[in-house]
Amino acid sequence: MGYMCSGWELIAEPLYATERATCTDEVGLAIHANASEAQLSVDTIVGLHAALGLPTVVLVGPNWSVNCSDDEGLCVDFQKVLGGEVQVVTP
Repeated sequence: MGYMCSGWELIAEPLYATERATCTDEVGLAIHANASEAQLSVDTIVGLHAALGLPTVVLVGPNWSVNCSDDEGLCVDFQKVLGGEVQVVTP
């Protein structure tokens, strides 16, 4: 599986990640120092989206995460290649 990234943008000084970037308006990628930092990052994203009433789908690996906004199918496609656990949260 390949994924065309239409707007790669590194995020300076990311919170709860050693590296973070956005690929499109809907997809964000992060590399974390460890699994607990990855989950903390996901919990933060989920909390913010829940406060705004937005559904959230995130793929979480041992030290990385992919925020798929509300596109569960996209996260499942990434999971087929990368592994990890898809977490779906609806407000």
